[in-house]
Amino acid sequence: MKPQLTSATSIALPRTAATGLRALLLGGLLALSTTDTRACGMPVPFGNGDPFVSGPALTAGIVAATPCYMVGWMAGRPFKKGSEVGAYSAALPYLAASGAVGAPLWGVKKVFYDGPKAIAQNLSKPKDKPAGEKTSANSNSEQ
Repeated sequence: MKPQLTSATSIALPRTAATGLRALLLGGLLALSTTDTRACGMPVPFGNGDPFVSGPALTAGIVAATPCYMVGWMAGRPFKKGSEVGAYSAALPYLAASGAVGAPLWGVKKVFYDGPKAIAQNLSKPKDKPAGEKTSANSNSEQ
């Protein structure tokens, strides 16, 4: 008869390199997403825009920068500058990915939302008469 395994050992999964890498990338994604990029001096492309543009741009930047941040963090650990090296190595992928995602969405927003909104607001404004024309109130007072 086979010995029964305890519940703790029966559900333990073998730790492979792939699961370790996934855990490392997830940890890096969480660490990078909790940092405030404005506090460390990194510019935020499309940061003053509405959530339609800045949300996907920020998400793409964080996803692209996470692997670079983790590699830089590991490379800087022996010199006790892990977070600095990680931030510098993640800056370019962050800016490139957020610009690549944010720019087309910014264009779509300008063409399909801001443009029609400006036209509708412009059409709803009352037309001003030129300065040389007399109004009916002015013509009655002159007589």
